[in-house]
Amino acid sequence: EVFTREADVALVARSESWTPPASARDLDALLEAATRVEAPPGGVVLALAPADSLRELSIGARRTGLAVPLGAHAVALCPAEGEASVLTAAHELAHLFGAVHVRESASIMNDTAEFDARFFDPLNRRILRELRARDFGRPLDAATSARLSAIYRAAERFPERVDPGALDSALRALEE
Repeated sequence: EVFTREADVALVARSESWTPPASARDLDALLEAATRVEAPPGGVVLALAPADSLRELSIGARRTGLAVPLGAHAVALCPAEGEASVLTAAHELAHLFGAVHVRESASIMNDTAEFDARFFDPLNRRILRELRARDFGRPLDAATSARLSAIYRAAERFPERVDPGALDSALRALEE
């Protein structure tokens, strides 16, 4: 709903069973396992995993999801079996469109898990709208990459709103 309201992006879910590997004890390992799942044509994979099975959470880490920036795979931790955090899922899916972490506490793209955001900030709304028709099965074309790069470069002027490290990571993802 938030993608439709904020960026005119319609997401269609197709549920398939996925069992996280028993050896995966952190988000990086879960994401690596999720990338081995083939995405549907033009679509993405959002793998859901129970948080209680991860060592990462038991040692106080605050990450609840992870995505391949501008990729087609993301993982979101569930508070309990069968319970997905809509906020975490929306946040991680937005990274697949190129969205970046921002300092605005009311934004879905704030990197802190302790909030109840329901909107995208103006920068990420612009990014989502720019890539709303993205075919995740293909690399970004040169013109789209150039427009996205220009959006990131313009955001560099506002380090009080956007973490420069997040923008650097996003620009590197464009180069891959």
